[in-house]
Amino acid sequence: MNPRPDFVPSFIEELPRRFADFLVERTDADRAELWLGAALASQQTLQGGVCLQLDEYAGKPWPDDTAPPELRAPSRSAWIDVLRGNPAVGRPGDERPLVLTDDGRLYLHRYWDYEDSLARDLERRAAVRPDGIDLTVLAGAWAALPIRDTLSEGQRVAAVTAVLRGLAVISGGAGTGKTTIVACILKLLASLSDSERPLRVRLAAPTGKAAGRLKEQLRSYRDQLDSEGAIERIMRDEPATLHRLLGGAPSSPRYRHDGSNPLPLDVLVIDETSMVDLPMMAKVVAALPAAARLILIGDKDQLPPVGVGSVFGELCRAQPLPSPRLRSEIETITGAAPPEPRAMGKSPAHLSSSITLLRHSFRFDDASGIGKLADAVRNADGAALARVTKNPPADLCWLPAESTEADVLARVTDGLAPFVDSVRSGANAADVLESFNGFRVLCVLRDGPNGVAGWNARIESHLRARRRIPAGQTWYEGRPVLVTRNDYGQRLWNGDIGVALRREDGALRVYFEGGPHEMRDFPPGRLSHVDTAYALTVHKSQGSEFAHVLLALPDTDSRLLGRELLYTGVTRARARLDILGDQKCFAEAMFKRLPRTSGLAEALGVTTEPPLPQPASPPRAPADPKTAKGPVQGELF
Repeated sequence: MNPRPDFVPSFIEELPRRFADFLVERTDADRAELWLGAALASQQTLQGGVCLQLDEYAGKPWPDDTAPPELRAPSRSAWIDVLRGNPAVGRPGDERPLVLTDDGRLYLHRYWDYEDSLARDLERRAAVRPDGIDLTVLAGAWAALPIRDTLSEGQRVAAVTAVLRGLAVISGGAGTGKTTIVACILKLLASLSDSERPLRVRLAAPTGKAAGRLKEQLRSYRDQLDSEGAIERIMRDEPATLHRLLGGAPSSPRYRHDGSNPLPLDVLVIDETSMVDLPMMAKVVAALPAAARLILIGDKDQLPPVGVGSVFGELCRAQPLPSPRLRSEIETITGAAPPEPRAMGKSPAHLSSSITLLRHSFRFDDASGIGKLADAVRNADGAALARVTKNPPADLCWLPAESTEADVLARVTDGLAPFVDSVRSGANAADVLESFNGFRVLCVLRDGPNGVAGWNARIESHLRARRRIPAGQTWYEGRPVLVTRNDYGQRLWNGDIGVALRREDGALRVYFEGGPHEMRDFPPGRLSHVDTAYALTVHKSQGSEFAHVLLALPDTDSRLLGRELLYTGVTRARARLDILGDQKCFAEAMFKRLPRTSGLAEALGVTTEPPLPQPASPPRAPADPKTAKGPVQGELF
C-alpha cells in the first residue's frame, strides 16, 4: 500500500514524507488528510515553526507550481474530522504522536509539550514577586549607582522591574544599553543580598561567543560601577552557554540539570535570548528552582533562532505595561514614573508588568542614516525608507546592483586596508583582531556567487592580485577565520573569529581572544572546522558589531530575505553602512517576515493588533521547489 496521497506538494521534504508514511502505515489509515497533516506539521519544524496552522492551507490551492490549479488542500472541517477520528491524533494532554488543538493547530507531540510546559512555567513566574525585598534598601542602592543619571527612561524601568519581578523580559535594539542594564541589575541585586547567604547568580547565553562577549562587556563596568567587588560576591561562575549551564555533554541531548535536579541558583540572566529556540528554553526554565528570578535580554526584532520557535519574539508580543503597584515602586525608587504606553492589544497584567522595551539608542542619533534605516525596516515604514534612501546621510551609502565588481572590490579593499596594514606591520594579535572588526562584508546566503563562499573567494583573489596576501597558500599570515563548530576541548566556540599570524620564531599560529589582554593561539593543523571570514552570513554576525559594514543583497529574490534579516544586517554597523543591491528588492523584503507558526503567545493570553500588511506570497514553498534542498536554516549557515 502506498500511503501517500495522489498529489504531494513538492516543497514537503523527504524527512517529513517518511514521518507521514510511518504514521499512516502504523495506524492503517489510508487517508490523505492524515498524511498531509503529519507531513506538513513535520515540515514546519524543519523551517522553524512549532506547529501547523490548518487554516494556512485548508481549502486553498497549494502554493506549488507543480500543483494543478484546480487542486486544493482539504477543507478545514473535513481535515479536522479525519484527524480527530485517528488514534495517532490526540487533544492537548494526550500521549499521541500528533496533538490537535481546538483552534486548529497541529503539533508533533514533543513540540506541543515544550510549548505547553514553557507557557505554564513562564505564566507562573510572571505572577511571582520575589520575597525579602526591602524597598528602602533598594532605593538607597539605586541612589548610589554612579551611572543612574545617564540611564534612559526605559533602562531605569527595566533595571527596577528585573529586581522586583520573578520574570523580566527586556528587549532593545542596537545601542540601547542592554549590557549596561545587566550590570545595574547585578549591582542592585548585590545590595539586597544577605551576607550570610548571598544570592546565587548565573549569566548565560545561547552561544560561547555571546557568553564570552557578555563576560568582557561586564568587566568593563567594574571600575565605574562596582569597584568594591559586590557583583563578584554573588556571581557563582563566569557566563556560560546554556548547554554548559545545564550540564550537557558534547553532542548529547541529555542534561544533568532538569526539574528533578534543579540548577543551584537564585537568579538566571540570559543574554541574546532571541537566539534561544523553544526546546532549549523549555529545558532551561524547567531546570530553574521555583523561586528563582529569570531575566531575559535580547532584541525582539532580530532574526529568530536557528532551531524551532521564537520564544523571545512571542513573549514580546505582550504589551509592556507596569501594574499600578509596580509603577508606584519604580517612581519611588528612581524618582520618575514610567510613561503610559500606547495600547497594542491585551495581555495578562502580570505578564505585561514583566516586559520592558528599550527605545532610546545611545549609538544612533537623530542624524544617523543607519539609525533611520533600522527604524524604517523595523516598522515596515515605506515612506521613511524612501526619505532616507533619497537623501542618505553620510554614514549610509547605496551601491546599485549593477555596480561593477572592480568598483565594489576596490571599496572592500579600502575597508580592509587598516586590517591588512596592521598584519603587515607586525602589530600584536589583539590590535590585529581589533582592526579586523573595523570592516565586514555581510551576506544573506552561505553558498553561491553572492553568498559567503563566493565573496570570500573573490576577496582573497583580489587581495592576492594586489599582493596584499601571498598566492597559492590556504593558510597565510593575515588569514581571518571563523570557527564553525564548538570545540569544547580547546574552548573555541561556533562564531569565534581568529587570525593567522607569525610568531617571532616564524611559526604560523591562529590567535583568538581569550579574555582582557589575553590571547590564545593554536597551530592551524589543530583547527578542523574553520572558514575564511572576510565575509559572514547575517546570521553568523548576530551579536557582533563592526565599524563599517557592506551588506550584499542577492541578485535574485530570495525567500530568506525578510524584515528580520535586513534589520539584523543593518544594525551590525556602528559608523558606516554600504548596501549593495536593488532598492526595490530591499523595500519588498522589508514587508516580508520569516513565517514561524506558534501558539505560545496565545497560550500566555496575549492578543495583539493585526500585523502589518504583507505582500501576497507562498508562506512555505521554496522559490524553486524542484531545486530546494534541506531546511531553510541550511542555506543560511
